[in-house]
Amino acid sequence: MPGAIVESGAAAVGPVRDPYVVIPADIMFSPQRTALYANMVSMLVRNPYYLTRIEIVELEVDRTMSIDTVMRNDGPSVHMLSAYLKKHCCLEYLRIAVGPTIETMVALGSTSLDPELASVYQDWARSQTAMRLPLVASAVEAAGYTEVQNLSRRRQRHLVHLATHCLHDVINAQHHIPAGLLAICASTMRATKRKFPDTDLAKAYSLVGGIFFLRFVNAALTSPNQYGLLDSAPGGTMKTNLKLLARLMQ
Repeated sequence: MPGAIVESGAAAVGPVRDPYVVIPADIMFSPQRTALYANMVSMLVRNPYYLTRIEIVELEVDRTMSIDTVMRNDGPSVHMLSAYLKKHCCLEYLRIAVGPTIETMVALGSTSLDPELASVYQDWARSQTAMRLPLVASAVEAAGYTEVQNLSRRRQRHLVHLATHCLHDVINAQHHIPAGLLAICASTMRATKRKFPDTDLAKAYSLVGGIFFLRFVNAALTSPNQYGLLDSAPGGTMKTNLKLLARLMQ
């Protein structure tokens, strides 16, 4: 091939941007190159300023066909964002914003907050030993019991109460949000308005806020052990309660 650059004794790999240049395999997969990539990813995780400067967030948005699916996949920017959100500066914010809610959930113990009628009926039926009720009922059948309806409403009110207080804590802790996360949100906002120019401002802000909750606040609510808020993964009723709360928050 005229003009090709190939080192003696090395196998060609790749396609590369210049079709007349072949990168030797011993260079492509060298320890030095691997270390370089490792350092680059480490820099992106430590300081998201670099993440925004190389426009990986913009590229992620540009590849998205619908505004409702921005940053909702498993693309590289999402993985880097998830890694950054587990750094100390982000964990400190979560301790202030989400920590009190996690403590409340721990205190609830095995008390269920699931307001779904069939689930409420099952819990209620277990407590009515003298009545010998079946433990499984459809939502329509469960709705026939006034006690079940009242308990469902109480659970719903309790969930809304917890979500309101959690949202209050998240807003009050806004001055503790790491600058890097704000930079990523700003970058996402710019890319979204460029990709979807007809989108109104309220929708764009809602999108960025949705990402903030989905990838950060709610991720910490449903997996508090991964964000230093619990020593071990929640299980049983607490796990269900946290998922219900996160769903309501989202």
